[in-house]
Amino acid sequence: MILFMPHISKRKPDAKTVADLENYLLSIMNKAGSKTRLRIFGELLTETEKIMLAKRLAIIFLVRKGLSPYKISELLKISPSTVERFEKSIEFGRYKNTSDWLWKNSKEGSFEALLESIVKLAFTGKTKSFKKFIDEF
Repeated sequence: MILFMPHISKRKPDAKTVADLENYLLSIMNKAGSKTRLRIFGELLTETEKIMLAKRLAIIFLVRKGLSPYKISELLKISPSTVERFEKSIEFGRYKNTSDWLWKNSKEGSFEALLESIVKLAFTGKTKSFKKFIDEF
């Protein structure tokens, strides 16, 4: 059963309210156990948001791995300009913590499994493996 997240207004709250909301979210995530965090994210994020987040993580990982913007865009079915924007942000240190965490945790292979599922999405049902795709380049 797919549930949809209610639409949230485009009106932006003031900076203090945003900061309070962010702090509250971080507090919940910090205090919750890993299973609870998974359930919370499962409830809060739509399928589209999960895919968008997974693709962002994949871009950061693949840029660090040294793939070209064209190859990354082809793999994830996104524009090369999107990858290039991420590359610039990475150069300026914007995703340092995320990149370091992904790199550290990819060594056990769990992130490759996530990327492989993204590749399957991107190839709309084809079973081309992530490792095979990377090895081609």
